[in-house]
Amino acid sequence: MHGGHAEVALNPRSWFGVVGNFGGYHMDRFDSTMQTHLFGPRLWAPSYHRITPFAEGLFGLAHTTGGTAFSLPSSRNSFAMAPGAGLDIAATKHLSLRLGEVDYLMTNFHGIPGVGRQVQNSLPVSTGLKFRF
Repeated sequence: MHGGHAEVALNPRSWFGVVGNFGGYHMDRFDSTMQTHLFGPRLWAPSYHRITPFAEGLFGLAHTTGGTAFSLPSSRNSFAMAPGAGLDIAATKHLSLRLGEVDYLMTNFHGIPGVGRQVQNSLPVSTGLKFRF
């Protein structure tokens, strides 16, 4: 599975934020795509020099399209959750490098013929830039 995501966050406190995470992924194994729409809290630990660690718990929906694996319908929806953590390294007042964000992405696309209910587990690792306003 490969892809990317974008986030929007509101931080009412220096240690607490609310996150909206929107991702798009391609799954070669099943020749399909998956979109995630996740929301939840993010907690910031105290900074050490320019490094700020965080932890988050995101919950929402996953949607798949395409694919011919298992003779499944071409469009499916599922519950999704993504607890995770990472590090931000401040470059300037408005720009940080997001270094090594790691999430556990769990989806629950059930109804695979002959298998029944099945949970899918993924471990997305990402980096990127964070812009602050």
